[in-house]
Amino acid sequence: PQYSLDTRIALLDTPGYTKADDATDTRMVVSDKLMAQSQLRVTDYLIWLIDMDNGLLTQNDIDFIDSLDIKTPILIVFNKADLRSASIRKEILAKATEDVKFMATPVYGIAAYSSKDHVEYTGHIIQGFLKEVANSKLHNNDILQQFQELSDEMFHALREIEKTSEKTVQQLLQEIVKGKNPEALGTMAKLWSLQISESQRAAVFLEELKSSIKELKRLLEKSVESK
Repeated sequence: PQYSLDTRIALLDTPGYTKADDATDTRMVVSDKLMAQSQLRVTDYLIWLIDMDNGLLTQNDIDFIDSLDIKTPILIVFNKADLRSASIRKEILAKATEDVKFMATPVYGIAAYSSKDHVEYTGHIIQGFLKEVANSKLHNNDILQQFQELSDEMFHALREIEKTSEKTVQQLLQEIVKGKNPEALGTMAKLWSLQISESQRAAVFLEELKSSIKELKRLLEKSVESK
């Protein structure tokens, strides 16, 4: 069948990555893999395509998919299924069905499809998946989640700056109290005063960030609810 895509769905063809077995440059493997991971982690739903003419669902595939930490069910599609006999297709699908039992990522189903002949050899799994995705309100990485992750990172970074500043203030104060180097006391006192000011500014900015994040989150939630 030729599937019509619901207007609520947008397909993104993400780049593949060099497999370790095929590469001569380890840096290329790492770079390609990290790039693919960064793009796939922001998808709501994943369709994992495998060339049935070339192989099976491998352990590398399973490990990579699980590393994405996708919470929504994925669809595994063996393409070019017309290049395999009915008996071989059955064996490959049976093996994949066993292999996915060990995956941490939920799997919606495993389909065999021929883009050349527009035939799905596994019933209507693909159509069912697309219909479920279109009607689902559950998303792996919606805008609210992305905003929350970004705001958490900002808050954590600023909190670390505040902690470092507070620690420096205490260290300078201890050195001043010890007074082992009278010539440096004036300079240390100035540094201590500047560090206190920086620590206070960080604390104020942290409170302002909390307030801004709270208001932005409220506006985002209101925007999402109105859609």
